[in-house]
Amino acid sequence: MGAALVATSVGITSAVLSELGLVSTRAGRTVLGAAVVDDILAMLILGVAVGMAGDASTDYTSVAVAAALAVGFVAFFALGGTRFMQRRPGILKDPRFAESPLLPAILLCLGLAAPSAQTGLAAIIGAFLAGMMVAETKEQHPMEEEVAPLYAFFPPFFFAFIGLQLDLDAYVVWETLWLLAAVTAVAVVTKFAGSFVGAIGLGRREAALVGVGMVPRGEVGIVIAGIAPAEGAVGDRFFAVVVGMSVRTTLFAPPVPRALARPQSP
Repeated sequence: MGAALVATSVGITSAVLSELGLVSTRAGRTVLGAAVVDDILAMLILGVAVGMAGDASTDYTSVAVAAALAVGFVAFFALGGTRFMQRRPGILKDPRFAESPLLPAILLCLGLAAPSAQTGLAAIIGAFLAGMMVAETKEQHPMEEEVAPLYAFFPPFFFAFIGLQLDLDAYVVWETLWLLAAVTAVAVVTKFAGSFVGAIGLGRREAALVGVGMVPRGEVGIVIAGIAPAEGAVGDRFFAVVVGMSVRTTLFAPPVPRALARPQSP
């Protein structure tokens, strides 16, 4: 639950800011930068949680080991990997077999996802770090165009799979509905309040925009929700609550920034 609440959907937030023309503003840059940091923190917490999942004898030692693995793996590739890519920005076109930088990028994604899963972390952590590394290359923008068809093709299958896993009967149980309402309230209030206080130096209006922009959990929260039952760590009620919270916070995001971005009347 902590990992799901930490995350912020960079995709949802950036789409809203782009539509409003706010990406290049101080508030927009703050939101996007903080959202990336949030997702890295969520990956760390997720790695610890997955390392502990299904272990009935979990103690402080196993928690420390899981935390050390998660922090070490993320730090090595997030810091060392991105710096290496910055020094070799054309590396994705270096291999002679690579007519397109997309193939080496996919190999890098799978190459980091596999050891991530083998070390007891979630495969998504390795894939996420591979994306961070690829973003540091000069092939970033051409690759975005090449990956667009894949991005349009695969996500519907992911959301359909999540929908098939979701037991809608959970939403007719009062205990689940109360828990969903409470978790959603915590998700909105804590993220908004923390972000507002952190960005207050930008002014109250821009701080409010930052706070609202950090609220959506979107696909990141749903990905975390999908990993938890696969590891046997949670039941149907937890899964329903996290998916419901992610959807509700995502629907909350678009209209509020529009209201805050409107010019104030003199």
